[in-house]
Amino acid sequence: MKCIFCLQEKPPSDEHVIPESIGGRLCIKEVCRECNSDLSRLVDNPFASCSIVQLARYNHSVGGKRNIVPFPFGGIGTTDAGQRISLDEKFNPHVKREFEIKKLPDGSLAVHFIADVSDTYKLEDMLGKPLKKALAIEFPTWPPEKLDAEVARILAYARTQSPISEHKPIKKRWQVGLDDLLFEFLKIAYEMWFRRFGYPWVEQSETARLLRTAILNRDPSLPIRGQLFCPDIPLPVSDPLRNHLVLKMNGLCFIRLFNITCGVGCEASDARFVLRQEDAQITIQDFIAGTLTEAALPAFLAENSPPNPPA
Repeated sequence: MKCIFCLQEKPPSDEHVIPESIGGRLCIKEVCRECNSDLSRLVDNPFASCSIVQLARYNHSVGGKRNIVPFPFGGIGTTDAGQRISLDEKFNPHVKREFEIKKLPDGSLAVHFIADVSDTYKLEDMLGKPLKKALAIEFPTWPPEKLDAEVARILAYARTQSPISEHKPIKKRWQVGLDDLLFEFLKIAYEMWFRRFGYPWVEQSETARLLRTAILNRDPSLPIRGQLFCPDIPLPVSDPLRNHLVLKMNGLCFIRLFNITCGVGCEASDARFVLRQEDAQITIQDFIAGTLTEAALPAFLAENSPPNPPA
């Protein structure tokens, strides 16, 4: 088997055209294990980790290969006052621990300690032990009895504090790597065009060479025709709340994953590798039911378009 990425004769592997993490079932075997691993590292994993993709997977309960739906609201957020907050999967907020000891001009120590109410039983480990260590450093002449008494006094005071319940907005920043989206769409377009035109396109088309080079090197500077977030194409059965769509027509591969769209030019000059309008093809991957539909576009439209209203 000749790998369509490194163009070397190597054993085949199962490469998911649409990532398995978002419900893709369509596989090709003409990718070697080494390139498959590179595609996972360079393309599929960054795409699956992108916050906009994780939000879509969460909204539609798409668990992927391991059937684990991501929780994109985790991590650390902040309130207006700068307090660090995390959310669990039931959206319960938890204050992140803060511990700081400052020495004041008069030689005394000021202890700043904040913890979540659920950590009350951990005070001995979270506050007592580091506090005793800090006191021993600052006051090396204190006997152990005095150190223990001072720590016990501060712990007793901490336990008397009532939890503070505040309803304040939590701010969290998401970053969307557009390249992480783009290279996934380029990979899908490349593999789908290969499925239609085979090795002649891979080996003879300059556009195929550019796509392959851009994908393997994560190089967005190459002259590839394409547009992220292009207008959707309204088609019967196509539903961003339920399925992914790939449409091959003329020299263009239009792809919609959830509600994220991209048009990729797969052939710019060689007429041998351009689909005439009557030969256009459609692929629909239902990420809820797991079904895959592939058909010639004219036949698909004839079967699924609603009937014309009576005159």
